[in-house]
Amino acid sequence: MAREASLLQQELNELLAMRDEERDAMLKEAQQTVEQVLRKAFELPSGPERIAYMTSLDAETQRLIALKKLWDNLLASNGGAPPT
Repeated sequence: MAREASLLQQELNELLAMRDEERDAMLKEAQQTVEQVLRKAFELPSGPERIAYMTSLDAETQRLIALKKLWDNLLASNGGAPPT
């Protein structure tokens, strides 16, 4: 788990190092992924079927969801603005 947290922190650092256009494209993809996953999850009945779907997400999808969450938390802690 610590390794995964370290990898996510590294990804966040890479996101911060990107040009604005690159970062915006990555975050747009992450937002679209989050919306797609949530839409699919809410189409499924609550319970084992939904849990099975959420736990079967591939690594790339999980990474994009985590990046979006990390970025949103970073914005929230920075008054809604990206860090400079």
